[in-house]
Amino acid sequence: MLSSKQQELLSELQKRIAKCESEKNNLILYLQELKDKWLEREINYSDYEKIIAEKKNGKNIQEWFDYYDSYISECEKRIIKEKNK
Repeated sequence: MLSSKQQELLSELQKRIAKCESEKNNLILYLQELKDKWLEREINYSDYEKIIAEKKNGKNIQEWFDYYDSYISECEKRIIKEKNK
């Protein structure tokens, strides 16, 4: 049986995973909006590529996806570890 401290930790880890998934979905929506702007010729492909490559808070879009995926994986590993104590 899990202690209240372990349950609290598991809950926090689940919240962190949900936050990362939400941020990834926001990135997907942003990319879709950019693609739509490109398809509607509001921006050209060169601008599209520049925007995607831009760093926001130290990372470009792909690096943010990689960061979130890695963080989610670490949280999932900690959840398994806590459940197996």
